[in-house]
Amino acid sequence: MFLLKSQRIVFLLTLITLSIFSISSAQAVDYKNVGLGLSFSYPDSIHLDMSNPDKDPYNIPFTYGKPPYSLSILLKDTGSVGNISTFLKTEHARQKAGGYAGEVQEKHYKLSSGHKAVELIRTTSHGTIYYFVFPTLKTKKIMGLWLMSSPAADPRGNAVTAYKAMRDSLALLR
Repeated sequence: MFLLKSQRIVFLLTLITLSIFSISSAQAVDYKNVGLGLSFSYPDSIHLDMSNPDKDPYNIPFTYGKPPYSLSILLKDTGSVGNISTFLKTEHARQKAGGYAGEVQEKHYKLSSGHKAVELIRTTSHGTIYYFVFPTLKTKKIMGLWLMSSPAADPRGNAVTAYKAMRDSLALLR
């Protein structure tokens, strides 16, 4: 298809406008878990999957896409209790034992509550794993937001964007 230069410019401007409109039309949904003492927001393109809440109440999937091409951002219990420093000592030992300690990036955060949190990012041949861990004030559990994504499964990065929105809006409740 041959387009004149002016037609290509109009076409590109139309695509940009549609992209901006679709990004700005996303709505945020608030999630609050009083039992764990936390809340965050996520885009309405993500669906909270509570189809089997009795299976594991501390492993809650937020799903992007439709099966079999869906990705889940998990709100999960790490199995640790206490603080981030204690969690990291155990995690570093696991990484060393698994032989992938050099592949993990750590980013440290300070939550609005003043508590420390850390994001672990590991890129593998299958995709990138994002794991944002934080303490809960109410239960003293170390919880995490976990996502494994790949360009093939999430070509536009929508699941990663949703994960980051959840991470950035996290608030700990007493």
